[in-house]
Amino acid sequence: MKTVSTSYLTSKLMRYLYFLVSILLLSSCKKEEEPVLLYPSIYHTKEIFVTSDVRLFTKQGEVKDQAIITDFTNRFHEPWDFIKPKSGVVASSDRDTVKILAKDNAKIGRYAGNFHVEFHDNMIYFVPQDTARFEVDYMYELMLAIQKYKPLYENRFPVSTSSGYKTIAQSVVGSYAKYTSSQLTFPMLSFLLTQRGGYSYYSIRYNNSFDPTGYKALNTGDTLVVQESELIYEK
Repeated sequence: MKTVSTSYLTSKLMRYLYFLVSILLLSSCKKEEEPVLLYPSIYHTKEIFVTSDVRLFTKQGEVKDQAIITDFTNRFHEPWDFIKPKSGVVASSDRDTVKILAKDNAKIGRYAGNFHVEFHDNMIYFVPQDTARFEVDYMYELMLAIQKYKPLYENRFPVSTSSGYKTIAQSVVGSYAKYTSSQLTFPMLSFLLTQRGGYSYYSIRYNNSFDPTGYKALNTGDTLVVQESELIYEK
């Protein structure tokens, strides 16, 4: 039978205790670094920053030829100011307010409903009290595919119509922001979709981040242009 010295066991135990204490200290430091949010906290729109280049995708993948991207944007000039926001101070007419009055009582802009607040690392999730309904079509599936933050809840069910059945998604769609004690930063995703070689297009800018694998949901012949920015709110 092999014997183990008391000094060896003591040494091993001390190393384990040192490791355990180190982990606890690191965890404690991490928690101390997390910003503390006091209620009420009221933030006002300040500025917007473009955080990515314009990116163009087809069903086959990303197109990185700048000449092709420039030509595409020139041909769809009308909506382009919407898709490609300029960095700078937000105009007074477009300014808004986020009021976090309590953990279960936050208001965003002109939206009448209340939001519940959830904290995930350095992110705040604003969770609406109501669900929203969407028809599950190509545009809905594409938007789900290209966005990093998916609905917090989704239930799909068939609905009978005069032309047959269609699928409806009942969803809880949150808003997302990085936060410090003095600032909220909402990631914004702008995209322009042209269908069937440019015969129709759809453009929007909304609160989310880009998932670069989402282009796989494109139909053949469609083109997607995306750009990311950040909308800054300060106390």
